[in-house]
Amino acid sequence: MGIDSRITVGNCEGDAVRLRVRDNEIVITGEPWPRRLRSNGLQKGAILTIAGADIAGEGVGFGVPVAFIGGNFVYSTHAKVEQIDKGARKTFEMNAISTKIWRSRLLSGLPGPDALFDGWLMGNLSPLYRSWGFAQIVANGFWRLERSTQAIEHGFSPTQSRGSVSMDYEVEDDVIRVTMDPTGLVPGCTRLSVMNELDARVFDSYEDSSGLTLHGWRVGAWSPVEAEWARFSASDGSSSFRLWGVEGARLFRGREVVPGHLSWAGLAYELRKPLCLFTYIVEIGGS
Repeated sequence: MGIDSRITVGNCEGDAVRLRVRDNEIVITGEPWPRRLRSNGLQKGAILTIAGADIAGEGVGFGVPVAFIGGNFVYSTHAKVEQIDKGARKTFEMNAISTKIWRSRLLSGLPGPDALFDGWLMGNLSPLYRSWGFAQIVANGFWRLERSTQAIEHGFSPTQSRGSVSMDYEVEDDVIRVTMDPTGLVPGCTRLSVMNELDARVFDSYEDSSGLTLHGWRVGAWSPVEAEWARFSASDGSSSFRLWGVEGARLFRGREVVPGHLSWAGLAYELRKPLCLFTYIVEIGGS
């Protein structure tokens, strides 16, 4: 374990802490690495690597905060990392919001149909999207239409900083212990989520302690986990990650693959008391 200002893991460059977990490593860096698809400029958490290559896809890794403040989901594009006793501490500055811009607005100054897309359409589609494969196919069709016509530009825009969230990542054997301290946020946070995502092309199988098993598109987008624990696995059994339910938080599962846009599979906690310290573990498995 150690901090290495010259680390290069794939395209990872800059200050980083590498920690051994099972027979592999996790990497925590102060850069928004890896830079892929829609999460390109966002800060990431602990990134699992196998044989020196990351398997994050478009996912953000383990232990990434997303705050809901003033009617917006707030993300991080700037952070710093430091070594601590058994791992690393990463402090996320919450300084970006997600945006969709209809290109006709940029070209002509006329209002585009953002309200339709973000309002009625997504509002009515979202509950179905969480559980119905057909609705996901429809949504994927919208994504592909946007990509082919370049009608809507998706991204993350800088905004006034809403404070910071610090995340500690500590490793022992095959367990990553994640502790979140959100007390650096400005007042007004009503929801706080902690994302744990890797590449959907690798992790295509879901199971939980209730006996539920799902594969591929059947996993769906975010749906609540009604079980003590939940796990994503690679279909070849080479790797897996498992999270447990934690009192005071609700656990969700999800997976999305849209070529050229999305490739993530993960588990997320939503905190009922968003300004409290929060600790959970990620169990790394595999053959």
